[in-house]
Amino acid sequence: MTLLRRVLAEKRLPVLLVAATLAVDAALYALVVYPWSRALAAAEQRAARAAVARDDARRSLAAAEAALAGTTEAAEAVEAFHLDVLPLDLADARARTSLRLAELAAQHGLVLEQRSMMPERDEASRLGRLRMTMRLEGEYRDLRRFVYALETGAEFIVIEEIVLRDGDRDDAAQVLTIGLATYYGAEGRAGSEEG
Repeated sequence: MTLLRRVLAEKRLPVLLVAATLAVDAALYALVVYPWSRALAAAEQRAARAAVARDDARRSLAAAEAALAGTTEAAEAVEAFHLDVLPLDLADARARTSLRLAELAAQHGLVLEQRSMMPERDEASRLGRLRMTMRLEGEYRDLRRFVYALETGAEFIVIEEIVLRDGDRDDAAQVLTIGLATYYGAEGRAGSEEG
């Protein structure tokens, strides 16, 4: 008999117990531990993906809240602009712009040859537009200063068109035809455009 067979024959019970224990361990590993470790790894991956998704959702929420705050600020700024800068209605727009344009023309030594105003209103808008056309005569540098003062003034007057030509007289006078517009609050004031 070989040594291995003799040990197995004499120590059969302890060898069978060790073999049975190894078989049970292998079965437990194959049937319990390994599937649980795979399930745990999958759960950890799902948890990691969920954490990334949660962080993305938090960033999206923060961006949405910032956008909402920005939109709210912009709406408040527009409302403040409407209340503080723009004329309240057509009559206020006419009075403000007529006075300011006449003052600027006088300050720069210009002759106001002609002025016309025409209100416009889009029913879908909260604002009305007062279009103005002016013809001024004076020296070129004074006309430039007038335009600069108009552009840098606190009033909301938009220059839409400028035409410059030589004057009819033989002196250095130039004639500036300028198309302007200003906007005014027109909500609920449809009747104020007449007149």
